[in-house]
Amino acid sequence: MTKRLNRMKRNFDVKFEKIEPKTEEDYHRYLDEFIKINLKRWKQKNERNIFSFEKSDHQKYYYQLTKDFTRQRSILFYVLKLNHKIVAYIYCFKYNNVIYPWNTAFDPEYFRFSVGKILHRLAIEDAFKSGYKEFDFMRGDEDYKLKWTNKTRINSEIILLNSKNLLSKYFGFYYVSLKPYLENKGYVEKMFKVKNFVSTRFGVF
Repeated sequence: MTKRLNRMKRNFDVKFEKIEPKTEEDYHRYLDEFIKINLKRWKQKNERNIFSFEKSDHQKYYYQLTKDFTRQRSILFYVLKLNHKIVAYIYCFKYNNVIYPWNTAFDPEYFRFSVGKILHRLAIEDAFKSGYKEFDFMRGDEDYKLKWTNKTRINSEIILLNSKNLLSKYFGFYYVSLKPYLENKGYVEKMFKVKNFVSTRFGVF
């Protein structure tokens, strides 16, 4: 990773930033860029954007979410800039000495420089230097997370159904039996499986 960072520095003016927004102006200019990068990355992957940034009403929701958590001082952004341009970001929540990276993306034009990996290294280093005890990668067992740690938690989903309600029974059959079958066959997007989710964490325990 150090060699990659040095190679990047030979080609660009590299700047790593940690932003803890306090006002609406603080986060607006960053969130605008995050959405652009996110859309560009998902278009390049040719997959559905699970954060739905492409929809204006959903964008409004994320702005409102950011506004609410900014008031609570619970938002943190990590940003990597090359030649003064944001090329990768990590949108985080912070609570009780733990960093929760909720959304991250990088500009695919800079893929060969491993900007996403380098930003994660710098972010994790900064988190622990700043006194945080854990960098919780949250749900998902993506390869880039497991390169940092082998520590995981199991998050279980519990569904409560009314056995006397016919609609509830139909819902339970679909969600527990039919939906996983359709997902395996490729008819339904594999987004919310009724199984144990893996939450990946990296930190001092």
